[in-house]
Amino acid sequence: MIRQAILPAELESAVLASVENCGEVYLVGGAIRDFLLHSECSDFDFVVKKNAISEAKRIADRLHGSFYVLDAERQTGRVLLETRHKPLLIDFATLAGDSLQADLKARDFTINAIALDVMHPDQLIDPLGGAQDLKEGVLRPCGIESFKNDPVRVVRAVRFMQALGLKLDEAAQAALIEAAPRLREISAERKRDELFHVFENKNVKGSCILFQQFGIWEQVFPSLDLLGSVGLIPPHVHDLTGHTLQVLNYCEIFLSALKEKSTKADSQFLRSGCELLAGFKDALNNFLAHPIHAQRGYAGLLYLAVLYHDIGKAMLVQKGVDHETITMTHPEISADHFKIIRDHWALSNEESVFIERLIRNHSVQYAINESSEANTRISLYRFFKCSQSAGVLLAVFHLADVLAAYENTLSEQRWNSALKTSEFILDGWFNHYDSIIEPTRLIDGEEIMAELALQPGKIVGDILERIREAQVCEQVRTKDDAIRFARAQLANRSGKEG
Repeated sequence: MIRQAILPAELESAVLASVENCGEVYLVGGAIRDFLLHSECSDFDFVVKKNAISEAKRIADRLHGSFYVLDAERQTGRVLLETRHKPLLIDFATLAGDSLQADLKARDFTINAIALDVMHPDQLIDPLGGAQDLKEGVLRPCGIESFKNDPVRVVRAVRFMQALGLKLDEAAQAALIEAAPRLREISAERKRDELFHVFENKNVKGSCILFQQFGIWEQVFPSLDLLGSVGLIPPHVHDLTGHTLQVLNYCEIFLSALKEKSTKADSQFLRSGCELLAGFKDALNNFLAHPIHAQRGYAGLLYLAVLYHDIGKAMLVQKGVDHETITMTHPEISADHFKIIRDHWALSNEESVFIERLIRNHSVQYAINESSEANTRISLYRFFKCSQSAGVLLAVFHLADVLAAYENTLSEQRWNSALKTSEFILDGWFNHYDSIIEPTRLIDGEEIMAELALQPGKIVGDILERIREAQVCEQVRTKDDAIRFARAQLANRSGKEG
């Protein structure tokens, strides 16, 4: 029975009970496509004749899930359901048009225009030949106007091409390219969702190359055309666009390796990078499993940061700034520019700030001082004070950035330095958080003011911060130590001012 093979048992029972209230209930789209590909599915789309929103709410209540109205105009409700195995996303929408046939013909691609009447569990409804297209490796729009009717489908097309290894024919490519400029008419939220679906799939670099070929690049990534206006910047062996795409590629390899049981990288540098990260595999995977936003993972935030991490270099080159200044100041310029355009992706404030921190602090080699253990502890403390939790992903970002910069010119000495720096970062966060990253406060501002007879002001904050750094270096261990240290700091400050 096809229905039973696709739907989890608890969902199947709830959906069958919906037929009386909804008139007709059809499972459509991705769940059936994934079934034909023998892939697991966690997203289930149903179209019904009536009462879509109220029925989604009823199912959410019955299965103890979360519910919200996804699209009031199109009468679409969404259910988020946590199960023992994985989260499920369930949409109920009202039929588009007068019939199921009309609804399917209005969809994006034939592979997503296959339906199953839940009351007839063994018979697929496939009027456009989607199953055959899937078998032949073809991505075919449901109609000649498909991209024009909904330009966000041009991004979706790239996702399916990469994820499923499908190809567009020449006519479909031409229609896609023609529709791409109309992405500017699409809401930031819809573009964001499609873009993050791309980020969650394999071969993000390949997707970006297709974005460039199809005229999508400048529509979803404003300002990145600047990267192509700049030539080689030593020590990079690629131009800025090529470098950026390679950093993406290496980040994806490193993140993917965290899901694998063994390292399969060909390059010795890639392999040693994967092995380093494998030493923190459980901790990193646990970190990645708790993203800022439930619908968008950390990988997408990292990739977006990677895409903009060197935009400051292009801007500074155009102004004729010298090489040393470009090297030292471009992270700030890049982060400030992202801050200006951040609304383009309709991310939450916390997500946007996370990306800005990744960009602003990505020149890790200048942030981590390895000259002595004490200096390294302070450097780590200051690094994470600036980067916060984004610093964890900067350990991955740094390795990818170094690899992409040097490629086959990379020396073992430079790579070993990068490995050591990333290890410091991960070891500091996961193994020494309470002693280095966020040491317990031994004394607060009120107590400092009382002990030293100070008024509120900057000096109090400065002394507190110096106490924290002394804690990190293990020079201060108790409250009495902190008070003595504070008195010495005040005396030293007074001596200098005198």
